[in-house]
Amino acid sequence: MADDEIEPVDNDQPLGPPKRAAAKKGRRSFSRVQLELNDEELANTAVQKLLIEDLNRQYDENDALRGYVDKFHGVDKQNCILTEKLRVRTGFDIMAGSLLTVGAALVGYGSTVTADQGPDILLIGFGIVLMIAAIVAKGLTR
Repeated sequence: MADDEIEPVDNDQPLGPPKRAAAKKGRRSFSRVQLELNDEELANTAVQKLLIEDLNRQYDENDALRGYVDKFHGVDKQNCILTEKLRVRTGFDIMAGSLLTVGAALVGYGSTVTADQGPDILLIGFGIVLMIAAIVAKGLTR
């Protein structure tokens, strides 16, 4: 072939290396470098040492991150426990508020005087007992 002749291009084969996903932030300068090594390059001891060094660095990084996984599971478990305690506490607060409201309503209704009767001592007593139970339940959950 002469220097001025153009070689025909086969359109069935892709041109250049296949496109890869975006590189990590730390390696943007090497993002377009082809990472495939042939047998001759893999036989080189320098390449083998670099690969082993990179593998060791990855193992060290993996070990360092494993501690964070364990910490995450511990904190996640603690979060579940505290969320459940908050639910129970909210239930006790609702119960205590309801007891206090019903007790106050009974005391108020029992103390009303009708034309023929005096105050209803039974309702007032039951209302006071409910209010005391609500105050004690609220004090125990604090």
